[in-house]
This record gives sequence, structure tokens and C-alpha cells, in this order.
Amino acid sequence: MTSITDPPDAEAPGAEEPSYAVVAPRSRVPAALALSLYALAALGIALWAAPRTSLNPRALLVDSVLGTAYRPYVYRQLVPLMVRAIDAITPAPVRRAIESTFAAHPLLMRKLHWAPGYARRFVIVFVIHWLSLILFGACMRELVDQTWAPRAPVSVAAGVAAIVLTGIHFGYQNYVYDFPQLALFALGLAVLGRDRLREFYLLYPIGMLNKETFVLMTVVFVFTRWGRLSFGVLMRHVLAQLAIAFAIVAALHYIYRNEPGGTIEFHLARNLDYHPSARQLLHDVIYLGFWALALLSAGRRPFLGGLALVLGGVLGITTLFFGYITEYRYYYEVYPILFLLAFGTVWNATVGRRRAPPPAVAT
Repeated sequence: MTSITDPPDAEAPGAEEPSYAVVAPRSRVPAALALSLYALAALGIALWAAPRTSLNPRALLVDSVLGTAYRPYVYRQLVPLMVRAIDAITPAPVRRAIESTFAAHPLLMRKLHWAPGYARRFVIVFVIHWLSLILFGACMRELVDQTWAPRAPVSVAAGVAAIVLTGIHFGYQNYVYDFPQLALFALGLAVLGRDRLREFYLLYPIGMLNKETFVLMTVVFVFTRWGRLSFGVLMRHVLAQLAIAFAIVAALHYIYRNEPGGTIEFHLARNLDYHPSARQLLHDVIYLGFWALALLSAGRRPFLGGLALVLGGVLGITTLFFGYITEYRYYYEVYPILFLLAFGTVWNATVGRRRAPPPAVAT
């Protein structure tokens, strides 16, 4: 078993990669129970987020699903393609039943900001978000096992907590691609932690189709393979990943070149004129406190601490210029790593500290 945590130096560049994981205990939590807990937590978060999904007039939910949103939002096509494909194979009676059910509850439709006539597609979006959060919880359990090796009930609880704490990222809204991006990035971390490169390369184009910031997974790849692969082999991997990213981004830009909007949106002036409300200041303090809690474990897992700072720095700079600094959903790519570190801080301060070291082996 390998891990996303600190790899030792290989004996020689390109040599067989050693196992460097903490060996996690065998799970004693039934899979059905763990899945049920993830599903309940994910359902709560998905319901909380549903009325906040795609409220931007340039990327309304209906336009996002139909692929007619403004650029750059329209470039994030994984979920819209899935929605349209699932809708196309859904039997007509089922589609009519969903539409008639929601049409009979106009107050609910207004609360959810769902346009009439599209309820069945919005239901599919909701299910995708729910399943994405379940997958995220399962991936976080795997990553916690790889990184800290707690007892099985603790790692399951960590997966549930990771789902619930996505709520600290909620501000004005979420977009249709946010929860899938969170799940796909966590899955990418888990796959790299297991050294499953074939699965990683299958996942990479899917992540890029969802959102261009999945290219940050190449940074994670470099971190996890530095010193374990020869420089030449590492660069070939990097170039291959960047070629995949470029091909997908270029294709999407060409396909949607006639949509309104621009390739990027500049928001630097707005961000520099930042005058937060008391509620926003409280949100800022909570989120910064989460970072502080996470970085307390950077000394125990310096690899993860360094990776969090690099990814967080890149996301912070790009958010300053091209995003809204009050929306912490921009940091979903670094959230799995921050959660691993924050879990380590809490666990080592409580349960982990009480675990006795193994007895010395006589020689």
C-alpha cells in the first residue's frame, strides 16, 4: 500500500518505488453502514446547496445545463453533458412525472431557482451533486487511512466530517461543476496515493472536462513523484498531462467560441475594493482558522503542508485576479489536503496521542 504522504528518496532515479504508507488497520465498519453515513451527510449538504446553485445571471442553472452559459462558465462541460445524456435515455413517462410533480409545487421551484419545464434536468444535477459528495467522503476516508492510519470507525467518521465541512466554503453560490470537481480531485489524490497511474490517466481528461483547474493535479503528480522518478521520466509524464489538458481546453474553447462572454473574467479592481460585512468577516475568520488548524500538522506531514501552500498560493493569486475573494469554493482543489492536515492536528491532539508506541524488537 502506498500513500499520498511523504515519500522517502528512492535509491536511484527511476528505481522501483518503495512503499511509504502508514499501514492502516483492516476496516471493521460494514461497507453498507459507511456508505449510508456518507449518503446521509451528502444529502444534507446537497439539499443545503441546492437553492444556491448557479445563481450568476451569466451562468444560470438552466443555461449551464443546456450548454448556453457565458464564457468561461460554458467551458466546464462534464456535468451538462452527463445531464443531457441521462435525460435523453430517461423514459418519457418518468420525465413527465418529474415535471408534473414539481410543476404542482411552484413555491418550491421558486425557492430552488428552478426554471419551469427543466425540473427533470435539475433533479439529475442534484443527484450528480449528491453522488459526488458521497464519492468525496469515500475518497477522504481512503486518504485519511493512507496518511494517519486511524482505527476504522475514526476514518469513516473523518469521511463524514469531510463532507459536512464542505459547508465552510459556501458563500453566495455554488456552480454545477463544484462538487464534481471536489470529488474528482480527491479521487485523483487517492489514485496517486495508490500508485495507480493507469486510473490516474483515465481520470485526468474527465477532470479537465469538468473544470480547467484540474490541471493542478499535475502539480500534485510532480510533488508525489519528485525523487522517485528520473527527471526525464517525470518530465515526460508532465508533458503528457499538459498535452491532454491543452487538447481538451482548446477543443472546448473552439466549440463554444461563439457564446457571449470572454475566455476569462478580470475581478482585480473589485477584489481590491473589499469592504466585507460582519457576516463575511466571520466567514473569513472561520476559513482562516481552518487553514491555521491544518497547518499545525505541517511539521508532521511536511509534504502535505508544502503541497497545501503551493496549491493554495496558486488558487489565491488566480482568485485575486479572476475570481471573487469572498467565495471560498475556489479552494476546493486544496480542501482535501487541508482536511487531511486538520484531521491530523485534531487526531494527534486527542486519540493519536494516547496510542502507545509498539514494543521494541529485540536484536
